[in-house]
Amino acid sequence: MRKIRFLSFLLALIMLLPAVLGCNNGNTEETETQAPTVTGPLIINGVALKDYTVVCSNSAITGSGRAFVYLNKKLEALYGTTLEVELSNEDRPEILIGLDGDDEAIAAAYAQNQSGLIGVTGKKIVLLGANYSALCQVIDAFLAKATGDEESKEISISGYEIQDLNSPSLNVMTYNILFDMNKEGRESNCRLRMVTTILENDVDVLGTQEDGTGHSKYFIENLKTYDLYKGDIDEGNHIYWKKDRFTVKRKGYYFLSDTPERKSKYEGSNQYRTMTYVVLEENKTGKQFLFINTHLDYRATEEVRVKQIDALAALIKKVNKDDLPVIVLGDFNTTTTVSGSALLDFMGDNPNFGMTSKVAKVKGDTGPTLIEGNFTKRHPYVFDYIFVTTDTVYTRYYTVVNNIKNGKYPSDHLPVLAKVDIY
Repeated sequence: MRKIRFLSFLLALIMLLPAVLGCNNGNTEETETQAPTVTGPLIINGVALKDYTVVCSNSAITGSGRAFVYLNKKLEALYGTTLEVELSNEDRPEILIGLDGDDEAIAAAYAQNQSGLIGVTGKKIVLLGANYSALCQVIDAFLAKATGDEESKEISISGYEIQDLNSPSLNVMTYNILFDMNKEGRESNCRLRMVTTILENDVDVLGTQEDGTGHSKYFIENLKTYDLYKGDIDEGNHIYWKKDRFTVKRKGYYFLSDTPERKSKYEGSNQYRTMTYVVLEENKTGKQFLFINTHLDYRATEEVRVKQIDALAALIKKVNKDDLPVIVLGDFNTTTTVSGSALLDFMGDNPNFGMTSKVAKVKGDTGPTLIEGNFTKRHPYVFDYIFVTTDTVYTRYYTVVNNIKNGKYPSDHLPVLAKVDIY
């Protein structure tokens, strides 16, 4: 009897075994392997974040290499992962930082805007900005597009989107206005002519050299919306700014020597030379930048000017303790064409600085800045320059302002103007 019951139980178990093991008697519709869903902490246009690589440039001007580091820091903080940089591959999903991916529509849209852009071309996500800070803002805007819950988020991009980075341009100018008011051939109304030049060009921040007490008194009386910091009065390296647009956060000056805190100069220098600086905060945006005005020695050797510009470079690092965008301008009393040029020395040692006459998107007059011949004609030399940190300052426009009138120039130098964006 027990044997029969056991056999019955065993038979029932055998009959139930296919169900226990998930068999379905040949019903293939139920047993097909389903395509796996894309999973991960972030999905970008249907592809998991981990499957993307990054393509960027090491150019100091675009700052895209540094922006890649910034992107990885954000990804690590938000999603606990990072991406790798590799060479571009048409068959692979990529994030292009500072590169348009050879997409004509994206390139044309960005060229017209030069602010910021998020786009897609094929499998490639495109993040464009004029420099490092702009790219970081674009990266922030890109990551902010993620939607979903805490476990999984998704970003969907189609076409391209222009990003308004809210960075209004600044007009900055350097102008050596010449101490000697009684120099032969100089017109008596030259101060008015110089003030008119400044106002006509809507200058936001101005660095003057050889700005004597009489000059600055006249300027501040007639540039009614500007404020002034004189630095060392004897040197005349002054800085003017629109007082309704900016607030001064710090200011000061140093001598270009081995003992910059006290009045001193290098052996072989005929004059005491300084760098005057202000840290300005734009009232509307809260953005800060370091503005530096300088004047290298005229009657010294190039070796002395190299020492002065080396001192200048060290002082820039000293005063830029907050790693701010930097604008350096002035009368350098040398050119890039002389042997052992102090300018080339500065640019070689400080590749993060760009000469605005070279890096500007649009260039106007790039000719000489010196005046000779009884204030009537241009001398074939450029002594006056504006430099910017190219990863944080974008130069839209550069020009020498040829302010001749009735055959006469108001100074023995021409003003130099650059329109820049601070990021």
